[in-house]
Amino acid sequence: MRREIEAVALSLIANQIPFSGRPAVVVGTREVPVGSHTPFTLIFVRHAATGDCIIYHCMHQRRNYP
Repeated sequence: MRREIEAVALSLIANQIPFSGRPAVVVGTREVPVGSHTPFTLIFVRHAATGDCIIYHCMHQRRNYP
């Protein structure tokens, strides 16, 4: 499970697509599910000018948004 989470996190960092993932609950953040067998979602922000990606939270899908 940890490897799947790390793989998705690394793909977000390596990927320069500004709108990867779907819009999240908090304005300005986006979320991407880790995988079909892993019940986690990564909450992140991508800076528009530089393309830097900041991952704020790895949330279990059965929990409320922080």
